[in-house]
Amino acid sequence: MLLKLKFEKMQKLKSKSEKIKEILGLGSSLVGVKFIFSEEEIPNGIEKLNGYRYCQALMKARHGAHVLLDAEGIACPAAAAAFGFKPLPEPLKNGKGLVGFGIVFNMSMGCYGCRDATDICPSETVLGFPFKDFAGIAEHIEMLGQKAIPNSRGKNALALIKKKEAEKILESDPFQK
Repeated sequence: MLLKLKFEKMQKLKSKSEKIKEILGLGSSLVGVKFIFSEEEIPNGIEKLNGYRYCQALMKARHGAHVLLDAEGIACPAAAAAFGFKPLPEPLKNGKGLVGFGIVFNMSMGCYGCRDATDICPSETVLGFPFKDFAGIAEHIEMLGQKAIPNSRGKNALALIKKKEAEKILESDPFQK
């Protein structure tokens, strides 16, 4: 019975994820991240990564891979420090490393390393939230998908202003009189 309940829960989660992907027009899957604290918790069929950055593991997962990235396998010093695997190297801590790479001001979502090391596009970002919030977020996205998202993608307000601008040009055009 417990296995059946877990299966039904996973099917419902998968269905919600596919619905969000469709509503938002995402080109790849949503990714779930689970922190594992003992070897016994590691599921079968997981690919253990070595020499990968956290963002690269996320990109593999968004394309369908089931991966594990641990303290020995993580390559990004900032992510390793954020997860408590390793201390932050001094050049990153004091900023000199960032200045040396010329990356002190980032005009996009995602660090320069992530932008360089993954297939994330300039118009994409990575957004994280606790799993406990997933159901509420999915519900709100579904609600927005009924009217607000399609309306904003329809660009009706932009079309209206362009029409008004075109009418002004026609009114002031001496060749139209």
